[in-house]
This record gives sequence, structure tokens and C-alpha cells, in this order.
Amino acid sequence: MVQAQFTISSEDFNDEIFAKIKDFLKGREASVTIQIESISSEAPQKETRQAYFANLDKSIVELERGEGVVFSLTA
Repeated sequence: MVQAQFTISSEDFNDEIFAKIKDFLKGREASVTIQIESISSEAPQKETRQAYFANLDKSIVELERGEGVVFSLTA
């Protein structure tokens, strides 16, 4: 079994990364798992319901922009 894990900053997450991973997988039977992790230096605090949904909406926007993305590959 081959396993690789890539940690990529949001600035470096682009189509070229997908092309390199596709080349790596060529001729292999494998699966790809994408995990997105937002990195925060703030300590978690209790949130109100309103703050929770505001933060959730903010996270969705960040995800759509490709911010804080971690890519993990398992073959």
C-alpha cells in the first residue's frame, strides 16, 4: 500500500496540483480524499447560535475561495 499526504497552502492550491496528483496516480488503483482544515490561532470560545451560523457562512465562503485546504491521498 502506498500512502501520501500533502499539505498545501491556499495560495498554492491550483489546477497544477491536481495535474501532479493525477500524474502520480496514473496506472495505480487508488482513492483520493480531500480534507479542508481552517487554521486558526484563536482559542475556541462558546458561540451563540447566531455567531455559530455566521461563522459557518464565513467558512463556506473561505472554502469556496480555497483557503485553508489540506489535501490527503491514500492509495
